[in-house]
Amino acid sequence: MTFKLDLFRKSLSRAASPDRRSDVDSAVAAALAEIARADAEIERLANARSQVLLYETDAALERHDALVSAETRSRDRAVALRDELTARLAEIEAAERTMEMEQERAEAEKLKDVACAALQKYPVLAEQIVDVLTAVARADAAALALAHKYPHLPPIDDAETSVRRDQGGWAPLRLDATLTLPGFLGSEPPVYAPRSKGELLTRTKESHQ
Repeated sequence: MTFKLDLFRKSLSRAASPDRRSDVDSAVAAALAEIARADAEIERLANARSQVLLYETDAALERHDALVSAETRSRDRAVALRDELTARLAEIEAAERTMEMEQERAEAEKLKDVACAALQKYPVLAEQIVDVLTAVARADAAALALAHKYPHLPPIDDAETSVRRDQGGWAPLRLDATLTLPGFLGSEPPVYAPRSKGELLTRTKESHQ
């Protein structure tokens, strides 16, 4: 049995299509099996040649040497096929990695576009958040000052407690929790700019009272 030329060419034609990856893998496995088989047969024929030289006719020796040539040619063909398919597999794998990289980059670009669209809303949302926290800080500070000045009066609940009670509870978020807002490059102006520096200082001072 030798590695036929038509099978050799058929394997190469299949390897030309990246979507036939399983066929390429099968062809490589077949080539490796043929190399192993041919090596064993060539070794057997080599060991038997001395007996043919001693006890057989020239015609028998020619037939023996023809078998050796056929097996050697089959092995060489299988080696060439293995090397060619291995190179093509490397090309297919490189193309697959490139495709995967491009898909991941495209997905990252989509996420960036979504983030950019969302970030357009950030200045208004940030100002609203500051307004909410400032209002809460002012109300709590006023209630605390009133309790100190007039301890005989019933205490005023803080705003968060009142809203939780009136609305039947919220999701587990405390207004005094640490909230991490997006950071920005130090060399760039902030996305949220207060209406004035004095207002920012006032809000900061009030929020710490």
